[in-house]
Order: sequence, then C-alpha cells, then structure tokens
Amino acid sequence: MLGLMVVAAVLAVVWMPWRVSGGGAGSSGAGAAGSGLARVRERVARVVGRAGVLGKRADEPVDMAVVLDLAAAALGSGLSIPGTLKALDAAIGGAARTQTANLLLMGATWEEAWEDLHRDRLRDALRAAWTDGAAPVPLIQRSAQSLRLQRQRNAKEAAARLGARLVMPLGLCFLPAFILLGVVPVVAGAAGRLFGL
Repeated sequence: MLGLMVVAAVLAVVWMPWRVSGGGAGSSGAGAAGSGLARVRERVARVVGRAGVLGKRADEPVDMAVVLDLAAAALGSGLSIPGTLKALDAAIGGAARTQTANLLLMGATWEEAWEDLHRDRLRDALRAAWTDGAAPVPLIQRSAQSLRLQRQRNAKEAAARLGARLVMPLGLCFLPAFILLGVVPVVAGAAGRLFGL
C-alpha cells in the first residue's frame, strides 16, 4: 500500500505543470534548470515523506512483500547484501538488520549474524546468495511473489468460508419474508376463490 502511495506521489509530481522562474536578467538557463530540478526534488521528498508519515504508524510493522521488493530493488541496483540490509533499516526503520550486516562484514557465519532476528522470508531468500553465491534478486522476487500468492489463496479461502457461513443466517432471514410475501398471498387468494370469500 505504501509502495502504491509513493508511486502515485511521484507520478503526480512529474505530471504537474512546473514553472521554472529565472533569477533575473543575468541568470543562465542551466542555473534555472538546476533550481527547477531542486524544487522538484524538494517537492517529491515532501510528498513521499508525507505519504510515509500519514500512511504508517511507528509501531506498525512493514509488509514483508514490500521489504522483499525494496531488497530486490537495492540488490538490483548493485548494492551488496550487507549494504542492502543497511538500506532497508534506513528505509523502514530499525537497527537489527544493520547489526546483522555489520556482523556479516566482520566475518560472522550466516547463522551467527541472524541469530538475533526472527526467521523471515528475507533471511531465507538471501541465505543461498550469501552462502552459495546464487543470484539474490530472482530468489527475493520469487519469495515476494510466493508470499502474495499465498495471501491471495488465503483471502479466497476466507471468502469461501464466509459465503458458507452466511447461507444459514440469510436463509433464516429470507425464508419468512418469502413465505409472508410470496406464499401467503397466493394461498389466501386461492382459498378465497375456493371457499367463495
């Protein structure tokens, strides 16, 4: 959700009409373009910062799929695994991943570095990359996709269970209404004709 808000904010900032005003008669085009770019950066930072502050509470955990997407983006841009862990802590808050990154850089084994953190998908996805040298980005993307598919399956199962649970209460509500509005008038009309009432 936060990722969608950030993308929407960036698109809104990019598509908004911008007016770059020069500093005066002696200002160069490059200086005006640079100040315009600085304004764009400031506005993007304000909008993204506002979206992050309004969209998240400090005690609310960040969605693991978003964490995996951020890690894949960081690794895809060329960061190392410890650098990615530090960048994740800088982006979403906390210091546990930074401590893990520092332990990895100092030569700790994978298990020693991660012993203070609970087991999560990021740890599992990065294990093969750190220990065996496998490409980390496809592993992380596959893990994020698997998490999203699992959530989608769980939501569909919950919706199916809800539908099964709602049959009885809805049936109990609609059956008396059907009898009173559909069956009783037909029976009363037929009885009236039959008995001449």
